[in-house]
Amino acid sequence: MPPRHNNLTALEWAAIRRELKRALADVSVPNSPVDLAPKIHLEVIRTHQADKKAEALGDESNYAQLAPLMVGPVALLTFPAVSPAHLAAALSILSPSPPQFPAPGRRKNPGYWDPATQNGLHKLLLIGGRIEGKVFDLDGVKWVGGIEGGVDGLRAQLVAMLQSSGVGLTNALESAGKNLWLTMESRRTMLEEESKKGQADVKDS
Repeated sequence: MPPRHNNLTALEWAAIRRELKRALADVSVPNSPVDLAPKIHLEVIRTHQADKKAEALGDESNYAQLAPLMVGPVALLTFPAVSPAHLAAALSILSPSPPQFPAPGRRKNPGYWDPATQNGLHKLLLIGGRIEGKVFDLDGVKWVGGIEGGVDGLRAQLVAMLQSSGVGLTNALESAGKNLWLTMESRRTMLEEESKKGQADVKDS
């Protein structure tokens, strides 16, 4: 996830990293075999060096997809694996947007409201990210961060969607069958009545 930065001081970087580390450490992901928080890093990169290496990779490389975002002074927030819960915690620090990603409260986390932290955050601009090999704009990054229950939650949403689609299809097929049966039954009844009426007319004559 690359945020663009504008000449942050060492003190501002230290304050942002401190608050980011604190927010990530508070994330609890049930059934996760590995604690991802210590492996998530915020680092400044030099884009002109990356440009030179990228020339040899070609237009189909992952870097080529990110190249439009890698202009000017850029920092990268890197994750060892996709974790919407950790991404949400990072967004609440680096790019808060209530109600989904609210900034920490003053009482709970006074360090976030220190002048050094706030000055540094005002110099950051989140521009996008690459998740599972796909490039996302800011809205896409926030969508991933907003997935309830993490990857398991996404799987549950997918299963629920498929099940509801299956139920809808079953109901549609059942109703079509019932309608066909009702049509055939009413036609049979009508033919029987016509047949009885015809027999009665023959007897009368």
